[in-house]
Amino acid sequence: MNNCWVAFKWQETSASHFSLGFRVPATGKSHFGRWLSEQHGYAHVDIEKDDVRRLLGLRHVWDIFTNSGDLLPLVAALRTLGPCVIFDWGFLPHCLSAVATFKSNGAELWWFDGDRNRARQEFIKRNTVALANFDY
Repeated sequence: MNNCWVAFKWQETSASHFSLGFRVPATGKSHFGRWLSEQHGYAHVDIEKDDVRRLLGLRHVWDIFTNSGDLLPLVAALRTLGPCVIFDWGFLPHCLSAVATFKSNGAELWWFDGDRNRARQEFIKRNTVALANFDY
């Protein structure tokens, strides 16, 4: 996964926000997304979790993106979740064009960084996905 975190902020109106978080893994991206959800009413979309995709009705549009690279159905579906959305995604470098598409569709991009050695230790301790995903 890429070493970044993104948050989207929809730019159409001052009341709409869509954030995409890029990050170094294990530097607090998901924690911050949950905080935005709990404290500020954002819809927190942890897209890498199948149960989240299913619960939010995003599985089909996510599959379209991962199979064809067409991101616009996903963007449209995310907009239906409300005026404030945080999109939690550990993307691979070949997906940088998708990040540009998010930005051109009104997303505000945020970068989370931290001590890489400490983040790697936390990633290993968490043991939720293969270490190769951190080291990619």
